[in-house]
Amino acid sequence: MAWVNINIKLSLSSKSIPCDGGFATATVTLSGLTDDADAVNPYVASLRDDHVIPDVLWNSGPMQAGFSERLERQFEIRLFCDEKCHVAGPDGSSFERAAEVYAHVLATQLEAQSDDVSVGCDKP
Repeated sequence: MAWVNINIKLSLSSKSIPCDGGFATATVTLSGLTDDADAVNPYVASLRDDHVIPDVLWNSGPMQAGFSERLERQFEIRLFCDEKCHVAGPDGSSFERAAEVYAHVLATQLEAQSDDVSVGCDKP
């Protein structure tokens, strides 16, 4: 089986970001457990907006857990307002001033996502 379980959570330092250079920190907490079936257990974590054709604000790129590993990872991602005052991250924009963001993880046999968290860009 390889992955026994995998979970992901999201928290934000602020739900309001000033459009004139402000930011909020999104903390993505990933936990999981692998068994002894595979030496390499790949996964990718991301921060997204929208569930149908999601906008990806951040992507961890390919990552892996080892053989019989209890995985505990935390990522801090800086969210900001782009030039159109839309919620954005290092890898893309939500294309919205008010976004419902969530963390997502896709592993070989499992996937999980966090609850949606509202965040918005505010003009001064």
